[in-house]
Amino acid sequence: MPETDDLQKQKLEAEIEKIQAEKNKVLIEIENLHSPKKNRWDKLQVMSGLLIPLVIAYFAFIQNKSNDENRKDAASIQLKLDSLQTDRQIAISKINSRVGQVNLVSNFFDALLSTDPSRKKLAIKAVLIALPEEGPDLVRIVSSSDDKDSIRTYAKTSLDTRRDLLINQMYSDEPSERIKAFNDLYAGWKNDNDAIKKLIEHAQKHSDNDNGIYNTLVFLNEVNSESLKPYVEHLNNINQKVDKKKVKIKGQLEALLSKLRN
Repeated sequence: MPETDDLQKQKLEAEIEKIQAEKNKVLIEIENLHSPKKNRWDKLQVMSGLLIPLVIAYFAFIQNKSNDENRKDAASIQLKLDSLQTDRQIAISKINSRVGQVNLVSNFFDALLSTDPSRKKLAIKAVLIALPEEGPDLVRIVSSSDDKDSIRTYAKTSLDTRRDLLINQMYSDEPSERIKAFNDLYAGWKNDNDAIKKLIEHAQKHSDNDNGIYNTLVFLNEVNSESLKPYVEHLNNINQKVDKKKVKIKGQLEALLSKLRN
C-alpha cells in the first residue's frame, strides 16, 4: 500500500535533519583541523572519516526520494487503470442495455400493430414505461396514424398521463424517484412543447419545492431557447418566487435567464 504524503514528508524531513547533523559535525571537525597539534595525515584521516558518512547519508536521501516518487507513480498508474476499467464496464453495461431495449421494441411492434384493441392498449401502456426514450415516439405514431379513433385518443391520453406523472414525480420527496422521473421525462419529452408548458406551470404552483424547482430548471436549461421564449414572463415569475439563497437553484436560474436574453 502506498505511503501517505504526511508519512513520506516526515521521512524526508528526518533524512534532511540527519544530513544537517552530519554537516554540522563536519564543520566542527574542520575547525579543529586548524589546530597546530594535528599533522597532515591526522587531518586526512579526520576528513575521510567525516566525509564518508556524509556522502552515504546524501545518497541514501536521494534513493529514498526516488523510491517515494516511484511509489507515487505506481499508485497514479493504478488509479488510471482502475478508472479505465470502470469506464469500460459502464460502456459495456450501456451497450447491453441498448441491446435489451432493441429487443423490447421488436417485441412490442406486433402488439402495437395488432387489430385487437385491448392488446394494443396494453402495449401502449407498457411501452411508455419500459422504453423511456423510444416508447413515447412509438405511441405518438400510434396517436396520429392508427385507423381507429378510439386508439388514437387512447394513445394521446396515455402520453399526457405519463408525462404529467413524471412531472409530479420530479417533485417527490424520494431522491431516487426524482432522478428516474427526470431521466425518463428528458428522454421522451425533451422536444415536446406541451411538456415545457406543463413543467413551467407546475413550477409556478410548487415554487417552495427546492428539489422540484432545481430539476425543472436543469431540464429547461437543456431546451432550445426558442421553445422557451413564449414563457419568459412565467419564468420571471418563478424567479421572483423561488429561494435564490439556494446556490444550486440560483446558478440554474441565472444560466436560464441569461440564455433567454441572448
